[in-house]
Amino acid sequence: MQHTYTSKRSCHQMFEVTVACFSLFFTDCHEDLLHTMQVILKDEGEIVIFAPRRSGTLSAFVSKAKALFQVELIEHYDDSVWEHQQQAQQNLPAIYEQDIHYPIKLNLRKLYGRTEKT
Repeated sequence: MQHTYTSKRSCHQMFEVTVACFSLFFTDCHEDLLHTMQVILKDEGEIVIFAPRRSGTLSAFVSKAKALFQVELIEHYDDSVWEHQQQAQQNLPAIYEQDIHYPIKLNLRKLYGRTEKT
């Protein structure tokens, strides 16, 4: 896979923290997203992603991410969010589906020695 950039300003290792939400649904974009994250993240940086499991799309991303990042998956990351999720499961079973509505938290950190060059 060849990656090209049109910007004259390089984003290589520009960010210490990157946050992404609900960005893993399209599995055919996982490799490009991982490459971009690897390039823009400083060696000591961290990526925080919130995304639902969505019929395995989260698991597919995590499997690919483990080649480049240390991956931490956290389901119960905030008591208030968790409580709202539990209430939705109990009170709104006809419209609330944990698999597509509840965001799991992923923390990604670069694996030592795995920095890609642009």
